[in-house]
Amino acid sequence: MFTATGGSVVGRHHRRAGRGSQDAYAWTRTDHAVVAAVCDDVAASEVVLVTMMPDDSGSIAAAGNARAVRDGHNLVLDALAASKQAGEIFVHTRYLNG
Repeated sequence: MFTATGGSVVGRHHRRAGRGSQDAYAWTRTDHAVVAAVCDDVAASEVVLVTMMPDDSGSIAAAGNARAVRDGHNLVLDALAASKQAGEIFVHTRYLNG
């Protein structure tokens, strides 16, 4: 079984500049897999390109992890869509084997 934890701390540079934390993370897990995404130092004035490469190999399905991979991908999309910068985020999904 996997355990996932996360956190965000305002760094020294951001404190000096008077900015809060600009980090984001999301994950999903099952008993067999963890899918996570991390964004570091994303300012609202920037355009962000997120590229995800889900593993679509037969071993994922054979291990019963296809749903976890799909759920993880969708969780990241939902988190990005709900963010304050949603209008500046472009997402590209390209399958690892397809």
